[in-house]
Amino acid sequence: MPPRRTTPKGYENARKLRKEPTPAEGKLWAYLRGNKLNGINFRRQHAIGNYVPDFCSPKAKLIIDVTQQEPVARYICHGCAAETGKLKF
Repeated sequence: MPPRRTTPKGYENARKLRKEPTPAEGKLWAYLRGNKLNGINFRRQHAIGNYVPDFCSPKAKLIIDVTQQEPVARYICHGCAAETGKLKF
């Protein structure tokens, strides 16, 4: 059995965040859901370690984190360290 990508508390936190999206997250999710962005499949509030990004595409290795002022996209390459720490998909 593969190791879990986060703790039970991390999953619970992600579930809570999915239930209460910000207006910006809701608008962006309406565009990203259903593979509308060039066929890329996104997950919303996908827990990875101690971090819960707003939108995540493990296959494309892409994380989109929406701040209150402006959206910030970060490309995480396999095995790279990013601002969010060492994240591996």
